[in-house]
Amino acid sequence: MRKSKERLEQISFSILRTVKANANIEILINDEFSYFDLMEALEDLKRNQLLRDYLGKLELTKYGMEELNGLEATMKIGNVGNLIIPDFRYFIDKIDINDVYLP
Repeated sequence: MRKSKERLEQISFSILRTVKANANIEILINDEFSYFDLMEALEDLKRNQLLRDYLGKLELTKYGMEELNGLEATMKIGNVGNLIIPDFRYFIDKIDINDVYLP
């Protein structure tokens, strides 16, 4: 199944932004992005020389930084600066106002 251009841009933007922030890309695995989506996009970004794997650590290339800036402009995100990216693994399901939460 072929993904839309907007979907590919969204996945690429999320990965590039996460790598720029030096965060773990596993935080992107959620209801929106599957593991397969991320792995497919990562291979595509490496093949297009936007990311490189240097000693087991992903890094943005010069082209990757340019692509990220371009995606920020087209997605009307603006300058994201220092990102705070939540770790979705520790999120809990929302509870009803009448429920009691015991940690």
